[in-house]
Amino acid sequence: LESQNPCIGMLEWDEFEMDEMIIPEHSRILLYSDGAFEIQKSDGETWTFQEFVDFVSVPDSTEENVMDRLIRHVWQLNGGPTLDDDFSIMEIRL
Repeated sequence: LESQNPCIGMLEWDEFEMDEMIIPEHSRILLYSDGAFEIQKSDGETWTFQEFVDFVSVPDSTEENVMDRLIRHVWQLNGGPTLDDDFSIMEIRL
């Protein structure tokens, strides 16, 4: 089936912005849904986007990569592994 109205999630958009850029070697790209950072913390607050960015911006250690650290941290913030929203994230390393 071909959709007449492109959607992302539940929202319909008629136009999408496009751009191009050269990504330097040894960069990483994170593609994620809003559920990767809109985490309900056990204290009732929501983890902010800036807190998410600050967390994933820390370089990997020799023992553990950002994805392993992130899921462990999110489960700790949430008080367990059952989240309120999807948690979708993909890391691409160049």
